[in-house]
Amino acid sequence: MRRGHERCGLDGDTVIIPAISLWQPWASFIAIGVKPYETRHWPAPRRIIGQRIAIHAAKRKMPREELEWWRNVSAQDDPPPLGAFVCTALLARVVPTVRVLPDDYGDYSEGRFAWHLTDIEPIEPAIPGRGSQGFWMWDREATP
Repeated sequence: MRRGHERCGLDGDTVIIPAISLWQPWASFIAIGVKPYETRHWPAPRRIIGQRIAIHAAKRKMPREELEWWRNVSAQDDPPPLGAFVCTALLARVVPTVRVLPDDYGDYSEGRFAWHLTDIEPIEPAIPGRGSQGFWMWDREATP
């Protein structure tokens, strides 16, 4: 097993997995299953492809338009959580954005990458925690 991936998943005895922070409402769009791709200007590290990752919702306050978008798409009145882990997903593959059908939930401009997220497992209730830029390791046991 690779260092840092000895315990992957959220089945009670496995708690350390790669994590990435996203702004809301995009993090929760993944959690509710309407956002199958995270789009970035950089490809995910090869060592993480095929691994379960945690999706963390950053603390950035959502503009009113994004909050209304969230409410329309999710049919939920409550705003999505900020500064919390909202789901885990399998990072199945990474492809250039030109190879996938664009949707309303990402930037599919030329030169970007689409990270295909599958096997979504919502975390309910969301677990408060501090995020970071890029990929980092989330130790669920260390999260209050």
